[in-house]
Amino acid sequence: MPKLRWLLTVLIDSRESLIKMDWLRRKLTARKAKRIRRDLKKNLYRKEYLVKNILEGLGLGRTLFTLDSHRNNNLRPAKIYQNDEQILLYKVSQMSGIEVRIVELNNINLIARSDGFIKNNVFFHPDLLLIDKDRHDPKNQAVKLKHVNDTNHCAQIPKSLRKMRLFPGITISLIKEHSFNYYHFVYECLPKLLLIQEKLKIYFTESSRTKPITILIDQHVPEQCLHYINHSVSFSYEIERLASDEVAHCETLIYCSPFFNALDNTSVDSFSISDFYVDKYATLLVKKLADSMATDKTTPSKLIYLDRKEGQKRRILNSDEMKKLLVEYNFDIIFPDQFSIPEQIALFQSAICVVGASGAAFANIIHMQAGTTAVVLSPNLSLTNYHIFEQQAEAANVNLIHLQTNNLNKIKRLHDDSYVNTELLKSLFSSLNIQEKYS
Repeated sequence: MPKLRWLLTVLIDSRESLIKMDWLRRKLTARKAKRIRRDLKKNLYRKEYLVKNILEGLGLGRTLFTLDSHRNNNLRPAKIYQNDEQILLYKVSQMSGIEVRIVELNNINLIARSDGFIKNNVFFHPDLLLIDKDRHDPKNQAVKLKHVNDTNHCAQIPKSLRKMRLFPGITISLIKEHSFNYYHFVYECLPKLLLIQEKLKIYFTESSRTKPITILIDQHVPEQCLHYINHSVSFSYEIERLASDEVAHCETLIYCSPFFNALDNTSVDSFSISDFYVDKYATLLVKKLADSMATDKTTPSKLIYLDRKEGQKRRILNSDEMKKLLVEYNFDIIFPDQFSIPEQIALFQSAICVVGASGAAFANIIHMQAGTTAVVLSPNLSLTNYHIFEQQAEAANVNLIHLQTNNLNKIKRLHDDSYVNTELLKSLFSSLNIQEKYS
């Protein structure tokens, strides 16, 4: 008995220590971010760099692969459910693809939480210069864009971004703005790795015999995303995380430019598809990977509601009322981030219908089976992007429907909490014959 009491005491102390360590880690991370914002606000800069968004003329290394811009990138109309079982087809302008290049660069400095890098005293960033300060939110809290004249801009790097880490050998960067978000990582960063793996397999197989290969990700990329990386890559590699106050010096960097523009416009009066659209080619790369990760192809039968935790954005204010309705229809209520990637894949493959507030969990539409339905509870705002999950739904042949949430609390921003009209949701279920077919 004394030994058992001693063991229980050790276990309790260990758990308390882990809780304290996690609390300390979050405090330190918040402090780093606060120092960066302070430096930007008080104009405390370490250095300024001329900004360019074209790779040519920077004295860079060789181009290893180019994906032509002339590729199919059609966007099908989004479906918005209306009263009386009517569906509004919401159309947008069709977007042309942009050229994607994979280049080999030597002696490059990467900035944390940025799709850019520094070479020869120039800061290259693919879309930083596309930002309209009256329309878009800042691209990166660690870099501030300064207007010099009509043709030139400078990137200002805060003093608190001072820690330099050295990466010998070959580094593949999967770091960009918002890459710590599950959705943004899967559809903006992962396609870069999939394209590199597909087109440069021989290059990396040969290089890995003599040089270390590092895949660099943001410090806060969810652990679940590592499963995608491990399933994607056939050569030997190590994964390293870059903290928000760090700069990475890479001996050799394999850089893949983005597949599409991703500009933040969460507080403007109207949405433009040119600000943020998902590339069809990138989505199909992820779909191919998703098919290779499929675990169970039995007939889908589950009804799933994707719940949100207290403190998360875009919560449903009348959640209890809506959940009562969902339970009547035999929906399983789950928190997606509590499941591993294999478990999430199995859940979405088993679903005949998925319902939830617009959020990163809908990245998993790509794992749903053909002919199933996904219902996104989207804010009724003129700036809502109803096509953010459309390419994934089309690739998986999923019927994607948006049900607009109510503006009872004078919602102005995409991430505000909202209210669901449960009678409208019930009407949608009736039009889908959910009660008749599945409950």
